[in-house]
Amino acid sequence: MPQSAASVRDDFQAFLIRMAAKLEPYPFLRNQEVELRQLADSLAKPFTLAVFGRMKTGKSSLINALVGKPLAITGVEEATATLNWISYGSPAQADTVLVHWKDGRVEPIAFERLSEDWSGKDADVLERVSQTSYLQLFADEEGKAARQASRLGFR
Repeated sequence: MPQSAASVRDDFQAFLIRMAAKLEPYPFLRNQEVELRQLADSLAKPFTLAVFGRMKTGKSSLINALVGKPLAITGVEEATATLNWISYGSPAQADTVLVHWKDGRVEPIAFERLSEDWSGKDADVLERVSQTSYLQLFADEEGKAARQASRLGFR
C-alpha cells in the first residue's frame, strides 16, 4: 500500500531537519542550515502556483497532469478564456465549479457545464467570460499525491 502524501511529506520534512542538525556544528554552513530548516517549515504550508503563457502552449494540459484529472479545459482551438483557481477540496466538491462574477456574486454550477458555457468563441460564451472574475475548481490532493508517490516507487 503506497504511503499517503502526508506521510511522504512528513518523512521528507524529518529528513531536512536531520540534515540541518548535521550542519549545526559548522558556523560556515549556518546559511545552509537555516535554509534547510526554512524549507522543512514550508512543506506544511499551502502554496500558489501560477501557470501562464501564450495560447495553445499546453498550460491546461500541464495543470491536468499535475492535478491528475481533466479540470482545465483543453481543445484544438483556444479553450480557457478565464482565470481558473484550483483548490484542494473533498471529492464531493470536485463535481462543482464556483463562478466568481465580477459583480461579487458566487454561483455554483455543475462541472459538466464548464466546457459548454466557458469555452469557445461564441458570442454568449464571450459575454459570460467578460462578466466572470474567475472560476474556482476543486481537486482531491490526497488521491492524486498517493497515486504519484506509488508511481515514483515510494512505499
